[in-house]
Amino acid sequence: MDESGILNLVNVELVLEKTVTDEELEESTLSKLGSTISKLFTGSDEKAEGASEEKPVSSDESGKEGEEQKTDAGEQPNKIEEEKVNTTKTDKKPKVVVVKEPITAKEERLGVLPLGEGQLQDSLKKIETLNVFDQKKRRREVALNALESFVFDAQNKLHTDEYQKAATKDEVAQIKNTCSEVCYQHYRYSYS
Repeated sequence: MDESGILNLVNVELVLEKTVTDEELEESTLSKLGSTISKLFTGSDEKAEGASEEKPVSSDESGKEGEEQKTDAGEQPNKIEEEKVNTTKTDKKPKVVVVKEPITAKEERLGVLPLGEGQLQDSLKKIETLNVFDQKKRRREVALNALESFVFDAQNKLHTDEYQKAATKDEVAQIKNTCSEVCYQHYRYSYS
C-alpha cells in the first residue's frame, strides 16, 4: 500500500496449514500417478489369474496358522505384549504441512483516469466559463445588497424628525412609494 492508500498486488496466493498423517504424507502425488499408470498397463486377464493363484496359497497358510495356534497357546500373553509394543511404535504424530495455492487476481483501477489533450482543453474552458458566471453572480449580489441597504436606510431616515421637516408631505410620500416599489422588485427578482 502506498502513501495515498492504493493497494498494489504483486501476486496472490492461499496459504493453509493442514495436519497430515504419515500414511497420507507417504502417498504423494507421484506415487498416485505411478499406481494409476500401472493400473492402466495391467490387463483384466492378469487380474483374474492373480486372484485364482492367491486363493490356494491363503488356504494353505490358514491351515498352518491353526497348527501354530495349538502349539503356542501358552505363549499368547507374550504375543499380546509384542502387539502393543508394535502399535505404540506405529502411532506417530501428525505433521503440519503448509499448502500454497496461487490465486488468479485481476487488477481494477478505480481512480480518476488521465484526461486526453482535447478533454483537458474542454475542461479548462468549462472552468473558465464557470468562473466568469460566478463573477457576474457575485457582482449582481453585491449590487442588490447595496440597493437593499440604501432602501432600508432611506425609509428609516424618513421617519426621523430632521428629514420630515426638510421635505414636504408629498415628497415624503413619493420617496416612500419609490422605496416600497424598489423593495418589492428586489424581492421579486432576487428569489427568481
